[in-house]
Amino acid sequence: MLYNNENGNIVVSLSLIFLCLLVLFWVIRLSQGVVSGDVILKEGTSMAVKSAAKQYDDKGKNKGKKDKKNPNAKKPKDKYPVIDPQRAHESFKNILSHNLELDNLQPTKHSAFSEKPRYKLIIYNGNSGIQFDYDGQNTTRNEFHCNGFPEEFTLDESVKVRLSSPGVIAVVQAELKQVAGKKTTYTRWTAAKIVKQKGDYIVVLEKAV
Repeated sequence: MLYNNENGNIVVSLSLIFLCLLVLFWVIRLSQGVVSGDVILKEGTSMAVKSAAKQYDDKGKNKGKKDKKNPNAKKPKDKYPVIDPQRAHESFKNILSHNLELDNLQPTKHSAFSEKPRYKLIIYNGNSGIQFDYDGQNTTRNEFHCNGFPEEFTLDESVKVRLSSPGVIAVVQAELKQVAGKKTTYTRWTAAKIVKQKGDYIVVLEKAV
């Protein structure tokens, strides 16, 4: 509401000032929510993938074996530990749930996300490959033929990842809780692989090619 004072000047009512401050508050809150949700998913996915890649057999019982289902597959030149697919999947889910504040992938009241995340998880050992797909309700597990190392994976039209040693790749999609009535869905990917450093095996994140 506007009115003229005795000097003819326009005075803005307190209600209009309050409205402007309220709008500003919601804009700031929305931007903060978007940024924090993006960071949480990115960091949470990275830690979950690294944890999954650490689920390997350090005794290396299956080092250097070829894929019997694919006789044309190349035998890995280096003998790396083998990542256990089931252990890797369980570790990935546990760490992702912890970092995104989920209970068995179901968002808790403290989570920044409104629905169960959806993900694709690939465990690649050079001589064996397993892919887990979770659509928010059901999980499917599929084996695929391998061609040794290096192996390139296409995650979308603009992102490709090349693994030169056993590793794990994940693509996670999650929806942020509504802020000011706005829905935001994030998609983040992360890859990690096993490398040998000074005689020991460690897990490092892999960049896109």
